[in-house]
Amino acid sequence: MKTKTASVIATIIGAVAIVASVAIIINLYNKDDSYKEKTIPPDAPAANIESFHYGYGSYFGGVHNYSIKEEDGKMMIHGTGGNGVELDLSREISSGQLEELRTLIIDNRIYTWDGFNERDDNILDGYSYDLKIRYVDGREITAEGYMKYPENYEQAHKNLAKFLESIK
Repeated sequence: MKTKTASVIATIIGAVAIVASVAIIINLYNKDDSYKEKTIPPDAPAANIESFHYGYGSYFGGVHNYSIKEEDGKMMIHGTGGNGVELDLSREISSGQLEELRTLIIDNRIYTWDGFNERDDNILDGYSYDLKIRYVDGREITAEGYMKYPENYEQAHKNLAKFLESIK
C-alpha cells in the first residue's frame, strides 16, 4: 500500500514538473519582443519631432529629466535634476541639435525600444528610466523600465545622456 501511494505521489509530482516545464518553455517562446521590430523611417527629418522626454536615474544615484517641446514658436529644452543632481536647464535648442538628436535616435536604434515596459519590483531603490518621443504626424515612441532594459540600452543611454548633458 505504501509503495503504491508513493508511486502515485511520484507520478503526480512528475506530471506537475512536466506541465511546469512546458509552461515555462511556452512563456519564453511567446515572450513579447515586438517592441524590437518597430521602426521609424531613417529619413524622418528633425522637424518631425514634436516633443521629447527622457528621464533616468535612481534615488541614491540622482535623477535627470529632460524635455524638448515647442514654446512660442521655438523648440525649447528643459532639464531638471533630483536626489543630488544639480540640473536646471531652460533654453532654446538649435535645429542642428535637433538633427543630432534625430541621428542619435536612428544610429543607436532607440526607436526599437518602442513599447518596452518591464520592471523588476523585487529590487528596492533601483534604476528607472522613461522615454517618450512624439512626432508631428502622430507617431510616438514610448519606453520605460525599472531594473529591466531593452537590447542596446546601455550604450544608447550613454550616448543619449552624453548628448543631453552637453547642451548648456
